[in-house]
Amino acid sequence: MADKYDNLRLFRRFAEVRDELENLVNAFLAPLQVQSGKNIHFPMDIYVENGSLIIEIEMPGVERESFTLEAASSFLQISGRKDTLKRKYQTCLSLERESGAFHKIVYLEKSVNFAKAQTVLDNGILTITIPLIEERRKRKTIDIVW
Repeated sequence: MADKYDNLRLFRRFAEVRDELENLVNAFLAPLQVQSGKNIHFPMDIYVENGSLIIEIEMPGVERESFTLEAASSFLQISGRKDTLKRKYQTCLSLERESGAFHKIVYLEKSVNFAKAQTVLDNGILTITIPLIEERRKRKTIDIVW
């Protein structure tokens, strides 16, 4: 009878090891699974310097042709795709770099001249320089009606 219980314990242990191995494989392959609606996040800084609004966005691995910039009113939209899985790997030990779509909308608190905006993508940093528009507000007296 001891053999019967030993076989049962061995079978249970085999099932546990199989489940652990399956979890490890799923965790390893998770970066390959494309999740709809998931955007890649790129950190950015926004500051004012020499009469211009400067936006710097870290975008490592993104090519110039793979994103667009659109401006409207007080908003700047940056969208595109980062494709780190361009080549097929015969043997892959790890894939940790994000791949997929990105979309970022930046609200600009200052008035800017989008027509004179300049962009530079260098070493994975996108720098957008947009001249500020100096707002001249006239004083106006408001009549109070009684």
